[in-house]
Amino acid sequence: MMRDDEAAEDTEMAVAAKVEAAAAAPAAPPVASANPYAKSSMKKAVETAEAPAFSTDLLRIYYQRLFPYEQMFSWLSYGHDPASDSPLVQKDFFSKREFSFTMADDIYIRYLSFRDEAAMREEIQKRQPHKIDIGAVFSHPPDKHTTIKASIFKPEQRELVFDIDLTDYDVREDTIWNGKSMSKKCWPFMAAVIKVLDASLREDFNFKNIFYVYSGRRGVHAWVCDPEAMAMTNEQRSAVADYLALEMGENHATAKKQAALHGGVLHPSLTRAFKLLEPIFVQAVCDEAGQGLLCSAEGWAQLLNFVPDEDVSRKLNAKWSRDGAATSSAEKWEELKGAVADRLDKQAGSKKARMESRKAVDTQGNLRYCVEMMVFYYLYPRLDINVSKARNHLLKSPFVVHPKTGRVCVPVDPATVDDFNPETVQSLASLVQEIDEFDATHDEKERAIPDWKKTSMVQPIETFERYFLKTFHAGIRSRFTEQREQAAASSGDW
Repeated sequence: MMRDDEAAEDTEMAVAAKVEAAAAAPAAPPVASANPYAKSSMKKAVETAEAPAFSTDLLRIYYQRLFPYEQMFSWLSYGHDPASDSPLVQKDFFSKREFSFTMADDIYIRYLSFRDEAAMREEIQKRQPHKIDIGAVFSHPPDKHTTIKASIFKPEQRELVFDIDLTDYDVREDTIWNGKSMSKKCWPFMAAVIKVLDASLREDFNFKNIFYVYSGRRGVHAWVCDPEAMAMTNEQRSAVADYLALEMGENHATAKKQAALHGGVLHPSLTRAFKLLEPIFVQAVCDEAGQGLLCSAEGWAQLLNFVPDEDVSRKLNAKWSRDGAATSSAEKWEELKGAVADRLDKQAGSKKARMESRKAVDTQGNLRYCVEMMVFYYLYPRLDINVSKARNHLLKSPFVVHPKTGRVCVPVDPATVDDFNPETVQSLASLVQEIDEFDATHDEKERAIPDWKKTSMVQPIETFERYFLKTFHAGIRSRFTEQREQAAASSGDW
């Protein structure tokens, strides 16, 4: 079954049929007023939205008044504005980008493309897609693909992307997760993803232009936009995805068998990941504020199952069963680590251990790294690596609205990731209400500002501009300057 955050990979015949069906459907009507910002239209939309989280009326207002077309074009054009006179600008760059729309009744349209920001705005407002996905930059404009030989219509550039969904984690539904949408208690799992991914992508691969997006329901997307990432082949993308992936098994009973170790040595990237994840593990997995696995016999049995030394497990279980209520989850965690370390010290001091050298590192299964494996099993990023490996794979656009929750897919700043709360993310109904309240309490001059600045949408948009676009465009300007200087040096025109 296709996940709702994953774009479909339709065959040519299926795509053609859906495009034909979409073309036959009438376009979304304009707002029923000569003035699209009339308060009466706003009031009607809010009243319509009081029961549902997502509606056609609300979506129409969002696309007309709040969707950040300027910022999206600023990103996706990569400095190649077709209106520019610079000889360095590829005027058809943006028009080669593939978009897909998912319409009402799950009509799915691929191979859409737009000449510029104005064309993108016009088509989105006309069709009112329930979901927008972004694909690769192709060799030719995707909307012309039926007139181009398949042998030369190929994806040429694409961001390196990652897709993480909370449903892939072992999260107990009776504690912090209802199986549908993400709560504040669930968020530490996604915060852990962002911290580990960000550290690895920046430190191990030297990527700089990275941003993260809350999917609007139960996941996170990562976009790597460096030129080197854009140019990666499928094989190179696969290599990065495989490097970042860690096979943990399907449940806690099999996870301890997936050592992911070589020669008894933990990879430096995993050592770094453990340091980032352990504090989150204690709070989100062990403590009663999270899943509470070290707060009950049933819970700590799951963690002790990772310890391959039965004597260590038995003694800890007996101690916690006897006086566990007197110790906190953090104290139990330290006791567990101490018990494992003591057993390893005894092993290392034996004559047999000294003689067997490397084999002695792991004489009882994965005892040396069982503590790390516990943390990794619950919190290490579980990537949908198929999304990352294929250059022509589509991924949901930032700032679209999730039709199941009515919440906007907003960027998340890694610097403040722990403070993010998915329960308070901007929703269609709340945003429309904010516009209505602003217009009702401000004069005509004050109401002339961009509509998104009247609402809490100002926060995610300014976050996107501040922590991503600012650095992103500085890099683009630097590359253009370098290209101009190289051209001048070649021609002798200083």
